[in-house]
Amino acid sequence: MNIVLLLSALLLTIAIEWIVLRVMGEESRKILLYSMLINTATNLPLNIFVARAALSTQLTAELLIVLIEALLYCIVIKDIRKSFIYSTLCNATSFLTGILIELTILLTL
Repeated sequence: MNIVLLLSALLLTIAIEWIVLRVMGEESRKILLYSMLINTATNLPLNIFVARAALSTQLTAELLIVLIEALLYCIVIKDIRKSFIYSTLCNATSFLTGILIELTILLTL
């Protein structure tokens, strides 16, 4: 996977997850910034790892990322339930958006 695609995926993920957090009512700049940092730490390794992997491997890796990010959110939020909700909804939304983008590209070729 080339650097442009990696950075594009990272920026899109940050934007999508920021929007999800705002829609959920999150106003804390600290948490929104923390979300960007979490995504920078987890998105790049994830995309490098799953670049050519089967969908089942991608889903397994995504579930692991949900757990890791929930624990990282919990450091700041101090509420494990809210941390898992944030992580699950943010990652599900960005994952499904990525699939829709890939399908759109494949269907237009």
